[in-house]
Amino acid sequence: MATDWTSILKERSELAARTAQAIPDFLADPRHGVEDVEHLSQVLGKCSQDMKRLRSRLRRAKVGSEVRETANSLEAVWNEIGEMVSERVAMLHQRDSSTALRQ
Repeated sequence: MATDWTSILKERSELAARTAQAIPDFLADPRHGVEDVEHLSQVLGKCSQDMKRLRSRLRRAKVGSEVRETANSLEAVWNEIGEMVSERVAMLHQRDSSTALRQ
């Protein structure tokens, strides 16, 4: 049975779009502390790693360039989302350090 790469990429694209849409609200919510945002960062790192593995599978399967380009673009989206969250983690750590110094 052949793998339906287009379906797989469509699913991943939809998940990335939903995630990208939800992240700004999540990060803006003051109820989410450093631990929550760090956990999110770890989850997004796993999503990025999954995309790297998928790209490797696509290379081995010798799929067409259009499918590979879609996977590359999708990996870039996950990386951008991850970067946004990583920046928030750094900001929260900096804020916590500044608060601790003032006390």
